[in-house]
Amino acid sequence: MKKLASKLKYILVWALCILAWFVIIFLYFFCGGWELFESGDPIKIELGISVVLGTLFFVIIDIIYELEKQRDEKIKKLEKRIQELENKGE
Repeated sequence: MKKLASKLKYILVWALCILAWFVIIFLYFFCGGWELFESGDPIKIELGISVVLGTLFFVIIDIIYELEKQRDEKIKKLEKRIQELENKGE
């Protein structure tokens, strides 16, 4: 049951990421974000690149955080199991 809940949570997070990226891309391309790159103004181009890279790094950091959280949960489960086995052996 826990595996199913974990998979559903992962799918929900994935769907929310897809939705967030859809909104970001929609706002960027259809609400004038493309003007940052086509304007020829170096400041606007740098601003556009910083927005794209900032968003990309935010997503990468979020993925790393989720992976670390899952790893920590597995370690806690293993520590608990080891403790139970040690108590059982005494």
